[in-house]
Amino acid sequence: MRSRSLLAIALALGAGLAVLTWCHGDVVPATWSGTVAADHAATTAPAATPAPPPDRVEAELPHGLPWPAAATPGEPCTFAGTVTELRGGALAGANVELFADGLTDAARRPAPLAVAVSDAQGRFQLTAPADVPPPFLLRAHAPGHGGVERAVAEASRSVRFVLPAVVVVVGQVRSRRGAGLAGAMVSDGYSLVAADGNGRYRLEAVRVDGQVLLEATASGHAAQAERFTLHEARRFERDFELAPLQAFPLRVVDRATGTALAGAELRRADGADLPVVTDRDGGARIAAGPGEELELLVRAPDHVPLRWRWTVAAEPPPPPLRFPLARTARIVGRVLDADGNGVPAARVAPGEVGTDVEQREWTPAELAAAALPGEVADLLPEAERQSGDDGQFTLEVAAGGEPLRVHAAKAGFLPTASAPLTVGDAATAVPCDLVLVACAVVAGDLRRNGAPYDGYVHWRAGSSAGLVAADGGHYELLELPAGDVELWATDTRVGPKLAPTTLRLTAGASLRHDFVWSEVSGTIAGRVVGADGRPFADIEVRAFAVLGADGFVLRTVRTGADGGYVLEVPAAWHYDVSVEHERVERHRAAVAPGATGVDFVLSAFGELRVQFVDAATSAPLREVGPGQWGILWRETGSDHFVRAAAAIDATGLWRERVPTGRIDLHVALPAAGYAPLRRTGIVVTADGATTELRVALVRGVDLRLRFADAEAFAQLPPHALFVLTEAQQAGVAGPIEPIGAVTMVGSVPLRLDDPTLLHQRIANDENGVATVRALAPGRYRLCAFPDDLVLEPASVAVADDTGEVVVRWRRR
Repeated sequence: MRSRSLLAIALALGAGLAVLTWCHGDVVPATWSGTVAADHAATTAPAATPAPPPDRVEAELPHGLPWPAAATPGEPCTFAGTVTELRGGALAGANVELFADGLTDAARRPAPLAVAVSDAQGRFQLTAPADVPPPFLLRAHAPGHGGVERAVAEASRSVRFVLPAVVVVVGQVRSRRGAGLAGAMVSDGYSLVAADGNGRYRLEAVRVDGQVLLEATASGHAAQAERFTLHEARRFERDFELAPLQAFPLRVVDRATGTALAGAELRRADGADLPVVTDRDGGARIAAGPGEELELLVRAPDHVPLRWRWTVAAEPPPPPLRFPLARTARIVGRVLDADGNGVPAARVAPGEVGTDVEQREWTPAELAAAALPGEVADLLPEAERQSGDDGQFTLEVAAGGEPLRVHAAKAGFLPTASAPLTVGDAATAVPCDLVLVACAVVAGDLRRNGAPYDGYVHWRAGSSAGLVAADGGHYELLELPAGDVELWATDTRVGPKLAPTTLRLTAGASLRHDFVWSEVSGTIAGRVVGADGRPFADIEVRAFAVLGADGFVLRTVRTGADGGYVLEVPAAWHYDVSVEHERVERHRAAVAPGATGVDFVLSAFGELRVQFVDAATSAPLREVGPGQWGILWRETGSDHFVRAAAAIDATGLWRERVPTGRIDLHVALPAAGYAPLRRTGIVVTADGATTELRVALVRGVDLRLRFADAEAFAQLPPHALFVLTEAQQAGVAGPIEPIGAVTMVGSVPLRLDDPTLLHQRIANDENGVATVRALAPGRYRLCAFPDDLVLEPASVAVADDTGEVVVRWRRR
């Protein structure tokens, strides 16, 4: 049972979780601190079931601080506060208990010192006996909710508990043959239940921000974990079908000689059932189930560690799996300055200095030679070292690998790298000395119209370039090469050059240079209000001007208490002025400096609920997770799409707050096998009524394309390839200037009117084969951006019997 790893995943779903105690066997309440909230559940937990810990805890009490000196024996402490659900609704009838000494083990905890029941407004109050000193433990729980605990030290009337909802999950755990697995265990990471003789279980699971995480385990079977979204607290069913474990013989050998490596250690990354140590023949066995994501770390003395990742296939490769480990080799040398003196404390590493060089991925040829499925990488034993007092260093690397460079860097010097080194013999140290050249330093101030300004300073010298942001109007460039260096300032990272200059620098020099410029400014003023005229304070207003090759100008300001704003902008350009509220944007185009009355009216919001079902079976869709394209929406007539914040849940329900008025839905679920769907002009009201729809999704057809001469095709300059209907072709254009409303498809900037069209992109694998998933049947054109490629056939009819299409190509 991997309860600890499952619990860690569940913790990641909640915000602000800090302390948790989890025990195998008997489940005990946990101690939490942080901020917790969850929906109120309609279900009621049986008294015999231990209350699960919360997904968030909210309490306006100090935590992790020394106990106040005022809290002394003989002075009774009174605690008062409220118990609420996620949306702030009062929880009447919640039990609040006070315990001594903060003991969190429910099995050993004595009876509470005091008990209170929250009233209709969720309020409670209780007092500790005068003869019991602090600290204390407060625990709140209510039917259909998990318990929340909090350590407290002094009297307070500001204790607020927000209790997590629970949902009832029922189902069956069975084998691949369909038989129920008696005694199988099901957990949500907090509570643990055993299945009955038919493999059936009932679990009251904690919803963490609407998410439920379940894991089922059974002896001799691979564990299965799934996460579900539930927008409402209710009972639902989920069955598990566990695959039997398979034993995999394996062998660990020396890569160069093929000699068996006895005593090599294999560990699973999740810590389950291992480590395993190889026998005198280098052999060992592991067990895993089909579909399981297996990750092993293989280590042996004097060898480079190896990481292997593999999703276990139903038909594994012939045994044994063979893991060849490379022997470690050494690179030794010194880091020197220009005068030949050793440079201490320099950073030395194989690969790019400043990045974490932790592994070298195996090439497809290496994988084929070893007959290993999945992904394999050599873990570099020492990715980075520091040079010693005399500049000396030793690096351990894999012997017999690809040629590599050794990089060195230190503050006050320019980074450097060695020539390519071939490390072929583990017994022989490869010599490598590196020389660091002192760099130049330039520092100074940025002043716009006489005042300090937090812009950017750029530099360029030959093929090298960089930039730094000013802080408080001051900047420092610490690693500049000797020679002529071009410098200039900008007000954004990409913008027109301000006060450009060229300095001639010498190694080791420190110079001061200030950037001073004047700018004629104007203002843009207006208000931001709601549909009812109510002012919106603290809303960011942005003015944006695209300057072509010179980049852009961006200015921002926040609205005041009356919703008003005044933006100061350079007077030379016109601006696109915008505001954003709850992910909805409002724009005013071509606004000139000096304009007033540039007002924005923010929409009211309503709730849109959609029940997605399969068109053929009428069954609700299973949950659609974050790996799918999912749902996008926009206000009808707008070109601004918003990606849905909520997923389709385990019952096929999707719900989201959207602006009132007319809404367009764009649904693309290719990984789930459904063709794209668009609904336009859905009317959403703000009168408290919920707009509800039932949408049937149709199964799509996969299109498989094989490109002729795949190796030559892969060497072409970057292109973005799509399959588009005649109606869709006008919605994609490019390449365009990569500023503003641009979608980067690979490295090609495009204008994409509908982001869901990205799932119709043609992306070749290393063999020149592309599969475009879940297209609606019909005729599609093969389109290339830029259009300097001729693709044959130019179009293809997509149907269930289309089969694989061979695509030939040539430059136009």
